[in-house]
Order: sequence, then C-alpha cells, then structure tokens
Amino acid sequence: MRYRLRDFKIEIEELSYDNRAEKDILYSKLLRYRKDCSEFRHELGESDETYKSCKKMVTSFKKKYSDIDRTFYTIKVSHRRLKKERVIEFVDRKGLRGTIGQTCVEVIAELNRSRTKTKEDFSKNIQWKEGRVYVNGERVQYKYSLIGLVHSKKGVFINLKQKHLVSNFFTAKKPKTKDNYIGVEIECYLKHSRDDIAAALFREDINLANKVHVKDDGSLRPQGTEKGVELAVLDTEEGIKETIISIGKVLKELNVRVGTACGLHVHIDMRHRIAEISFNNLVKLERIFYNMQPSERETNDYCRKTFSSNVYKSLRRGERYMAINSQSLQQHDTIEVRMHEGTADADVINNWITLLTKVCSIDKKITKTYRSIKSLCKENGFKKEIEDYINKRIKKYERAA
Repeated sequence: MRYRLRDFKIEIEELSYDNRAEKDILYSKLLRYRKDCSEFRHELGESDETYKSCKKMVTSFKKKYSDIDRTFYTIKVSHRRLKKERVIEFVDRKGLRGTIGQTCVEVIAELNRSRTKTKEDFSKNIQWKEGRVYVNGERVQYKYSLIGLVHSKKGVFINLKQKHLVSNFFTAKKPKTKDNYIGVEIECYLKHSRDDIAAALFREDINLANKVHVKDDGSLRPQGTEKGVELAVLDTEEGIKETIISIGKVLKELNVRVGTACGLHVHIDMRHRIAEISFNNLVKLERIFYNMQPSERETNDYCRKTFSSNVYKSLRRGERYMAINSQSLQQHDTIEVRMHEGTADADVINNWITLLTKVCSIDKKITKTYRSIKSLCKENGFKKEIEDYINKRIKKYERAA
C-alpha cells in the first residue's frame, strides 16, 4: 500500500505565551514533573532508568520555560482512515519538520497493525532505490521521517519486521537481558554509503537490525571516494560470536579497507563484575596487549597508554582516549579497550573479545608482571587456544613477548 502525503491532514498552530494564565499552566506542569521526579528518586534510587528519564524531562521542560519568549507550535496530524488525530505540543521551529515526519511514521505504523507479513516475505521483496525503501514496489518511507528520534537524512529505515513497523540500523539499543553483553566498534573505509551497508547487513541477517548501529566516523578523514564508517555492534556474550561472523561476511563482500588510522574498540559489561578488579587486570596486562598490535598503536592519540606517567591526570580530566577507558563506566557500565588495530576479520575480532572477557572474568587482582605468556594462561585458567592466539599475534608483529 502506498502512503501519500495528501492523505494526511496536518495542522500547525503557533502558541503565544503573552498572557499570565498560559504561563501559569506551563509552570504547573513543571511542578508536576518535579514532584514525579522526586518520588521516583525516593522510591527507585538515582540509578534507576525511570528516574533518569523523568529528570531529563524536567531539565528539558525548564529549558523551554526559561526561554518562554521563543515561538512554539502545536501540531495536529490525522489521516483520512483514522478518526483520532495525534496532537504534539511545545514544538519549536527547528524540530517542526522532523516532528511532523515522525508523527506520520507513527500513523503509518498504526494503520498497518492489522497487516500480517513474515520476515521472509520482507527479506525477499525489499528493495533500495536512491536511498528509499520499497516493499513489493511500494514506498514505505518519507523524506523527513523520524523514528526513535533519528532523522532519515542520517539513516535509512530497513527492518520492516512483521507489520511495516519501522526499525533501523541507526539506533543502537541495549539488549533487554540480565546476561552480560559486549559492545564492539569496527572502524573502516568504504566507497559505499551507509544505506548500502545497512541494506547488505539486512540481507545477510534480518535480526542484525537490532544489533548493529551504522554511523559516520569523524576521526577518519575521507580518502578519495572512501569515507570513514563505524559499525557499533551490541549483543550478549553468548550471541556476539555469530553476530560478528555475519557482519564479517558482509564487510568482505563490500571490499572494506582498514587503514592505520582505524581501530577496533570493545566494551566489556561491568554490571555483574567488579569494575575495579577488571580495570586493574586490564591495565596490568596492557603491555602484553600492546605487544599483540603494530608498534604505531602505542603512539596513536586515540588510544594512549594507560600505564603512562600521566594516567592519573588523564583520568582526573575525564579523558576517554585511553587504551583502557574507564570513563565509559559512568555512561554505559562498561570498560572500553581501544588499543586493537582496525580489522574486519571476524576470527580476529572474536579471538580478541574472548581474551578480554576472560581477563575481566578473573575474580582477583593480578599483582605480578608476567614475563611468560604460558605462565599467564596457566595461572589464570586460560585455554590453550587463547595462549596460541596471543603468541601468534606477538610473533606476527615481531614484538617482545
């Protein structure tokens, strides 16, 4: 079914706050949000997501209220097939166009709730033409659509799931699981657009839409027709291996190029680990990790040595470009390891992830400096495969073990 803009009725009303009564209404809403926020904090604690969301709402509302002389709008969107209209209040001029597009997408989703399609139907019949998505020849994307607060100019909506509900490769989400998870950032150069990458990932595995976040990488300067791209992958420790294998196949098909400026960053989940012990052990083995990489990684500005003399100052300043970055603990409950060279090889990535998770799973602090890889693996219960992997990497770059 084709959705046309003329089928939508869009009303935009400019709001005025000249009189005192309207300002009082705004202020009463702010007080209500503050009260809810205070109750959530008392009952749930400051680390709870509900409290954080409510606090963010209060901050946002206070910002709008303090700048009350700005022009705001109320948007009403309806469709000829729907009786109920959608109303969005307090939209400023900058967000006007995007909010209209987002609301239209939500209306489309509601219209299609009765439609039943299988994932296989979509994966066979989905097409990409000039950055637009078609299913069975019918366009299902609007030029200024928003979904999950991500503008369509920054990404293309791909996974249509079972009912034309739009999901995409441009909003990475944390898995709803109590299991430990792994985050991987793969940096590379590509001649293809992000839309082409996303389409290829979708064709390889429809479930990758909920695990991969494709974005431009500002740290990689364009080289000719090639642009820097980052694939942020998020999955459980049990599922990350298969996910990386699927991504590796796609990157190989697209002929990605990995330069010396590229890196591989891994986030290790600390929700069920003792972060202090894990961070200590990673730093203690950092010398070995660097020996597994090309020598230029030690002087890279984006993965500075953690064991350098300036580590304390760097951590106090909140720098995140350390080889072992503890700043991500505050935002994501993870420790980020950044020193690995860039690669699109699935086996290399999976071996590196396995090594890091094993190190972070050691339940006591490593106090000694290991001179032998064999003694490191033996004393900490690492399998022979991990020992062989470490020795192979060190031998490859002819570094001292």
